[in-house]
Amino acid sequence: FILPFMVVLENCNVAIDEFNVGTGFFVYFLTHAHRDHMVGLSSQWKRGVIYCTAVTRALVLRRYPGLRQWVRDLPLDEPVEIGLTSNDSVRGVVVLYDAQHCPGSALVYLDASFGRVLHCGDCRLPIHKVPLKLWSILERVEVCYVDNTFAAPEFEFPGTEEAVSIVVAAIGSGVTVLGITGDLGKEELVTAALAFLPDLEVWVSPWRLANLQAMKNSHQRIAVEP
Repeated sequence: FILPFMVVLENCNVAIDEFNVGTGFFVYFLTHAHRDHMVGLSSQWKRGVIYCTAVTRALVLRRYPGLRQWVRDLPLDEPVEIGLTSNDSVRGVVVLYDAQHCPGSALVYLDASFGRVLHCGDCRLPIHKVPLKLWSILERVEVCYVDNTFAAPEFEFPGTEEAVSIVVAAIGSGVTVLGITGDLGKEELVTAALAFLPDLEVWVSPWRLANLQAMKNSHQRIAVEP
C-alpha cells in the first residue's frame, strides 16, 4: 500500500501515527516525534499504550508530560512480544528499525496472526545502511505501508550524507553562524558542521536546546539564539 502515514492496519486493532481512531481497544505506535505525526495527542490522552523508541518517548514527554504512564519505549533491532488485545489473549512480535528520518524515528515491523506487516513511517534509510536484520525480514513481509508524501517522480532529493556535505561546505566558505529552526531534525547537519568547522556557533531556540539535551545530543558550541 502507498498511503498517508496515519493508518489503522487492516484486520487488526493496531494504529500507527493515528490517535483519533475512536472507541475500543487499540495498540498504538508512534514512528517519530514530529508534530504532524502526533495529531490527537495531549497530556489528557488515555486511550491506550503507545510504543516508540526511547528517544521519541523522551521528546513526547517533554511536550506531553501527562502521557508518562502510556508511552513505552522499545529497543531498536530487537524483537519484542506485545499484547494485541485488551486481555493479552492475542500476542505478536514487533521490531523497530532506525528510519534515519530524524532522531528516534523508526520503521515498525509486526509479525502476528493478521500477517507480517512493515510500516515505513517517514523513512530516509539509504540502501547501503539497511541492517542485515531488516534485509532478512523484507522477503517475509506480506503488507508494506509506504508514506506517499514525495512519491511523485519529479521529487528527487540528495541523500542525507550528500545534503550535509553541501551545507557544511557552504558554511565553511564564509558563513560562520548557523541557525537551526523547528523542533526536531537536522541534528546530523549540526553534528557534522561542528566537527568540521571549529569556529562555528550554532544557535537554537530554548525549546530546541532542551530537546537536544533530552536526546543527549547537546554541545558546548550550541547555544540559545540571542
